[in-house]
Amino acid sequence: VTSIEEFDLVFIEFNVADSFQKGLPHALESKGPAGDTKEYIGCWYFEVILRRLLLLRKPDPLAIITFNADYMGLPWSKPPLYDPANARKILFRQNNEPLKIWVSSMYEIPVFSSVIWMLPLAGKKGTDWQFNRTTNPYSTNNWHADSCCHPRKEGGHMILSLVMAYCIVEEEKTMLSYIELDTADGERDFTMDETPTMRDPLYLSPEEDDLYVRNNLKYSGVDFSDPSNGEKSWEDI
Repeated sequence: VTSIEEFDLVFIEFNVADSFQKGLPHALESKGPAGDTKEYIGCWYFEVILRRLLLLRKPDPLAIITFNADYMGLPWSKPPLYDPANARKILFRQNNEPLKIWVSSMYEIPVFSSVIWMLPLAGKKGTDWQFNRTTNPYSTNNWHADSCCHPRKEGGHMILSLVMAYCIVEEEKTMLSYIELDTADGERDFTMDETPTMRDPLYLSPEEDDLYVRNNLKYSGVDFSDPSNGEKSWEDI
């Protein structure tokens, strides 16, 4: 984003990709047993991104939205695709929706979601019905083009577009309804001030916040925005 001079709105959508995180090589302290879980690792990197964006000026403060666009379908399926006994041992069944809602809410970032309503509707009559494309309009098979997490070309992406449009309109209505109201000082967004004030990190140590967010320490050279080198760009250097 350093080469872009001006933009207003950022959508963050990592709730599926977070399931494939491998380790936390950028942590500067031991995170204990939780630090080895994909859920913790996803939250750690997600918080880095949020905090960096909240301090960014292009040239003004950005509007940020978390978009939970999809879920992992495989851990909900039956053999031979997946083992229900293993699925019961996976926190949220690799669905990062609850985690992203939690972190986003702590930073007062609005969340747009196609998962929070669609996943419950897909499986409310059981696993067989969840994957029945004939009788269930909310079927995971109707939504996904594969057993993982990719919306179908027809239908799937149309639903995502409708969810996005609906949520933007609703968020705008909410925002406009506050204009005439007197709000308490604590309801103001302090990250938009000329000198931004941000809450203490949830997962980052002060040293990690200095290095990866505020860059007050010597920069290590890791560019979170550069996917060109694939996994190599995430290795410790």
